[in-house]
Amino acid sequence: MAASNHSPRYHLITPDDLEWRLSNLMKIPNADYLERTGTEVMGARLWRLPPGSANTLHRHNRQTEFFIVLEGTGRIRIDGDTLTVPRLGGVLAAPAALRQIFNDTAEDTLWLIVGAPEECELLPGADKSAVDMSLYYPEDPTSLPPELAGTPHPPAATAEPPHTEPAPVDFSAVARDWLAAWNAHDLEGILAHYAENIVFTSPFVQRLTGRPDGVLHGRGALRDYFARGLQAYPDLCFELIHLLPGVRSMVLEYRSVNDLRAAEFMEFDHRGRIRRVCAHYTPMA
Repeated sequence: MAASNHSPRYHLITPDDLEWRLSNLMKIPNADYLERTGTEVMGARLWRLPPGSANTLHRHNRQTEFFIVLEGTGRIRIDGDTLTVPRLGGVLAAPAALRQIFNDTAEDTLWLIVGAPEECELLPGADKSAVDMSLYYPEDPTSLPPELAGTPHPPAATAEPPHTEPAPVDFSAVARDWLAAWNAHDLEGILAHYAENIVFTSPFVQRLTGRPDGVLHGRGALRDYFARGLQAYPDLCFELIHLLPGVRSMVLEYRSVNDLRAAEFMEFDHRGRIRRVCAHYTPMA
């Protein structure tokens, strides 16, 4: 019998599971290993820096980071010191250390950055309105190191992350199969519709898990939540009301449990899987 990719004690992540994207500020291709697990204990992310590029100049509030070079030659500045890190070498940085990885070499550099504890207030979907970002960016986070002075940024090589060709989405088929999986109480069939890095927001998350923000991160957390929901509502049966298709998103309106009208906004990733959900409920008229 084939082994599962996860259990309560482990979670296997393959290269095909990784969702590559460009960072918001510096447009650097990166992939988060652990977002799909729902863990809030630590973070682990790959960063691929092409020649002439840099990540943000930043520090942390609580998180200690370990920087490991997997490919190429690593370059990092920490509190005014510039270090060269050979392949398979590493650097441990304390939370308050002001750090920035960059690449002034002729080849790509691939870093693995592991940090703990996770600063949950910075996770995707978290409410950042009350976060003092000067704790993380005491200086301009987009400033480049002297070694890259005069270099256009981001370089052309970072225009697109890997695997950006979007798969077409058949919204009607997704809605049909999604409803069928729920009504069959098929947990694996339900989860197959979601990306590993799903960000899921719902009032039912608050009710069933006690999380005040109502947000779940990763398919591992979603699995536990859906399993709890199926157990709490053994007679669950959804009925489609309306499907409103968008560009790479849709709103699915259906009759839910407790005679509630549900409307779920679903956004799809480049593979055609649901990567973000915002669920809304009101009593049926």
